[in-house]
Amino acid sequence: MSGPRLVSPQIATALILLAARLIEAATAGGARALGLFGAGYGTLTEGGPADCAVFDVHCTEDNVETCVVEKAAGNCLLTMVAGKVVHDVAA
Repeated sequence: MSGPRLVSPQIATALILLAARLIEAATAGGARALGLFGAGYGTLTEGGPADCAVFDVHCTEDNVETCVVEKAAGNCLLTMVAGKVVHDVAA
């Protein structure tokens, strides 16, 4: 049995920055693109508007963005609009 896979501090930092950029793109970026940024839109705040979708995506490639775009289609597990679940494959 092998031990945990360790990454260099540079790779760990890059992964953290990538995660932060993905969250920003999915929140503030999406709200800005739709002209909705402000008044709670585009932020992760308690009581704020909550639209989201959860996809089953298994990426093995280095290009995460391409992987998500190519593999997310048809794999939506859950969708929420205004904080209410409107689609749930587990239900």
